[in-house]
Amino acid sequence: MIPPQEASARRREIEDKLKQEEETLSFIRDSLEKSDQLTRNMVSILSSFESRLMKLENSIIPVHKQTENLQQLLDFQETAGAMLASQETSSSATSYSSEFSRRLLSTYICKVLGNLQLNLLSKSKVYEDPALSAIFLHNNYNYILKALEKSELIQLVAVTQKTAERSYREHIEQQIQTYQRSWLKVTDYITEKNLPVFQPGVKLRDKERQVIKERFKGFNDGLEELCKIQKAWAIPDTEQRDKIRQAQKHIVKETYGAFLHSACRYGSVPFTKNPEKYIKYHVEQVGDMIDRLFDTSA
Repeated sequence: MIPPQEASARRREIEDKLKQEEETLSFIRDSLEKSDQLTRNMVSILSSFESRLMKLENSIIPVHKQTENLQQLLDFQETAGAMLASQETSSSATSYSSEFSRRLLSTYICKVLGNLQLNLLSKSKVYEDPALSAIFLHNNYNYILKALEKSELIQLVAVTQKTAERSYREHIEQQIQTYQRSWLKVTDYITEKNLPVFQPGVKLRDKERQVIKERFKGFNDGLEELCKIQKAWAIPDTEQRDKIRQAQKHIVKETYGAFLHSACRYGSVPFTKNPEKYIKYHVEQVGDMIDRLFDTSA
């Protein structure tokens, strides 16, 4: 665990870097606006992002500002790249080739994205729940990737970082896996490794009956708690939301179904006089509950 003072210092350092990048972007944008040609061609590439941003709630921080600034450079990449070169060497921008300017701009954009990722990692530590932190990072990584893909920025980034797109996809998958681990505290109750071994048809001892009761209760309580908590979380991207739901539903339903209907058929074992108290849900009901995750209206 990083000490609070050190974490605060790192966060200030990252925010200072982002501020410097924004100032450089502002300089380039101001310079571009002085050109008649750029003035005639300046358009708003991300007009639709504003309406999307209103729906993101607290699951995504406003990374749109950085991505929008970067995308506005796309139409003017040669001029912007040359300006970056002249900043570093005090030489005339016209002395640089188009390819050199493009590579220099690609390097700069990758640097901005790297600082942005550090900022996201810092902000993710605010969440005490590792699963919620994972959803936060997932949403932001997915948003950045979609923003890069929507324009040609992903191709520009690939000039100097050929694996950038794959890296973002890997980051997204890693966060999904981290989120899925939050369900282990539910499914661990009903895995066979935690259940008593006995012969079908043989009367259970009191201790064995109690173990099975505890497993059902632990699963039921954990399922209800996670569904209640995670229902209020947001995953704005419909495709990603459905993907995460379906994957989790498959895992939990399969484990719960095996628990009820495996060779030992724990769901049919006479371990209690009140089975409805412990076997509260059918397999399909469990799936329906998971289908309502990330949906406050459900």
